[in-house]
This record gives sequence, structure tokens and C-alpha cells, in this order.
Amino acid sequence: MSNLAQWSALVGFLLPILVAIIQRPQFTRTTRTIIGIIASIAAAVLTAMVEGKLTWHTFGTSAIFIALTAWASYKNVWVPAGAAPWVEAKTSPGAEYVPGTPTSPPKAIPAPAGSS
Repeated sequence: MSNLAQWSALVGFLLPILVAIIQRPQFTRTTRTIIGIIASIAAAVLTAMVEGKLTWHTFGTSAIFIALTAWASYKNVWVPAGAAPWVEAKTSPGAEYVPGTPTSPPKAIPAPAGSS
């Protein structure tokens, strides 16, 4: 795997948390998708530029890795862990994160009585 592919995979894994800062609960699914696509394209351009080889080929490779990794990490890591919804709620004016929803982070297990 090339350096470009590795960096693109890392950027794609972290991108959903950065996009959650921009997303708002009241946005439609279409708006959310468009924001995600624009973020993936921007991240692909920046990743290819940092690698020092911005061509159509490196952009395309980076864009594919970033888009697929971002989608997979969002669906399988960030939402189940509750991180993406929590960041979105904390950065949205007037939004409230509701604990206990399917995407909320797991609650801490209380210590047994008498242990300190």
C-alpha cells in the first residue's frame, strides 16, 4: 500500500468526526450527504497535495480511499460509539444530546458497593 493510500485511509477514518462539527440535526439527509461529499473531495485534494503529487490519478485514488473509509468508519465506529452524534450535538446551537438513544455512548458501570 502506498503512502498516499495509507494517509487517505487515516484521513477517511477521522473525517466523520470533523464533518460532525459542521453537521446540524435539522439538516436533511440530502444536505448531510452533500456536506460529506464536499468534505471528502476537499480532503482528497489536500491529502494528494501534501503527498506532493496532485494529479488526476492521485486525486482519484485518494478520493476513493477517503470516501470509502469515511463511510465505513462512520457507520461502524463513530455512530455506534456515539461519538459523531455527541460532537454534532455539542457543536450545534440549541441542540441537545439525548443519552439513552441507540447512538449514545455506553454508560459507565458503577463500582460495587464498598470498593474505593
